[in-house]
Amino acid sequence: LAQPSEASCPPKKSKASPKAPTKPAPDTPVAAAEQPGPPEKKPKLDASEPGGTDEHEKDDVPDTSSKTVTGKCYMNPADATVDAVVGENGVLTGLTAGFFQHTAKGVRANVGVKSGRHYFEVQIIEWLVGSSYKTRIGVSTAEVSLYALHDERTVGFESDGRFVCQGSATMPNTPGKARPSFTKGDTVGLLLNLQADGESANTVSLFKNGVRATPPMPLPDCIRGKVLFPTVVYKCATVRVNLGPSPLTNLPFTVRMVGAAKESDVSMSSLKTGGAPEAVVPVGLPNSGVLDWVDAWMTKNTGAVEVSSRSILNWLEVSGLTVRRSGGSAERPIFQVSGAPSDHASLGLADGKAQRQLLQAASLQQKSVVVLEISENLRKQWRTELLSTVGPSYKTTAVVVAGEPSEEIKERARDVIRKRKRAEFDRMVAARRVQKTREKAARQHKRKLEKLREEKINQAKEQAAKLAAEKKAAAAKRAAAAAAAAGGETAPAGEE
Repeated sequence: LAQPSEASCPPKKSKASPKAPTKPAPDTPVAAAEQPGPPEKKPKLDASEPGGTDEHEKDDVPDTSSKTVTGKCYMNPADATVDAVVGENGVLTGLTAGFFQHTAKGVRANVGVKSGRHYFEVQIIEWLVGSSYKTRIGVSTAEVSLYALHDERTVGFESDGRFVCQGSATMPNTPGKARPSFTKGDTVGLLLNLQADGESANTVSLFKNGVRATPPMPLPDCIRGKVLFPTVVYKCATVRVNLGPSPLTNLPFTVRMVGAAKESDVSMSSLKTGGAPEAVVPVGLPNSGVLDWVDAWMTKNTGAVEVSSRSILNWLEVSGLTVRRSGGSAERPIFQVSGAPSDHASLGLADGKAQRQLLQAASLQQKSVVVLEISENLRKQWRTELLSTVGPSYKTTAVVVAGEPSEEIKERARDVIRKRKRAEFDRMVAARRVQKTREKAARQHKRKLEKLREEKINQAKEQAAKLAAEKKAAAAKRAAAAAAAAGGETAPAGEE
């Protein structure tokens, strides 16, 4: 085609000319990358969210050179209560017939942590509806009895959110957060920090579904520097324990699981299944030191089970029931149970049914037992019938407890007396401290009331003086006005 002449068409500007850049139409969309503006800012995560930047803990430094205990860690059936059932993949359940429906089950891991920072989890699979269910995740030393849930050498978190430490349960201070409780379907984790230094050294923390639920709680001095074993307590529930090597939920930081710990940071438990269990029946007269002998025997035989009315009574008490003694002796008390439709007779303690049930459960777990029924143990028929329950794998022994006690039992008795006196002294000191605090508060309140009374009296005096001055000034003004009127002068408008 012929090109138009320059005279008939105005000259065109070049597209590359910097003086006339091409402008998009008003309705033409512009790419986001071409729009000018400040760079996009990522929102800052809170410490309560996974990946939060304000988390107390930092990422672990990877270390592949050290040997680990991967594949060697599990919840130890040899270190569990007789009514606890340890299944595959860390699933824990328990017996629920008879008085076992009111007892708390406890299981401890076969590996304990002595240094470093480690983590393990508990998943709540089910809770028995309508029951007094509970779950506790924590740590304890190897010598603590799983039937003594309030021992000072155990710490942990209850399912209602309370922190159990030194025998008492308190609610952690979590400002701005909900109560750190957990229920069915939740996965809770315990972070045990035994590092030598750092902001969170010698503490435990609770995480719920990967989110921090409590601040780091300090460990008591009595268990610092000792080997601490993961411990799970549950009642009317089925739970799953995950020791590792990988967590079930994502955390805001990377941390070693207990099941993937370095061999130098952990210690293995000496309690193992198998071996020849023993059934011991002490024979002696009441008030002749049989109870002290049984206590000493239980101290030597860790993991053994005491079959007696007093052991069942103590077990029910630490499981959350209110037990009131209504008679009986020290080794065979009679009691009433509140919180459960049961008493001494219906629990099977009067006719020995509960003791046989406890003995059967112990024989299923192949645990050593000692039968403490002083009056009944004197009868051969009772001993024969009771020991026929345990089976041929048990070594049965009858021990006659008589004569002068050994020096070990004497020292143990002295230690019990010292502890009792120390507890009484501590209670007296605590009561005196509370009394002094109350007296101090009363004195402060009295001084505050006296100060308020003086302030009110001074205010009343000031108001009275001010009112008197105003009356005096008003009277002077009236007198001046009267004098001015008598002299024929006009009073000023203000005075009028």
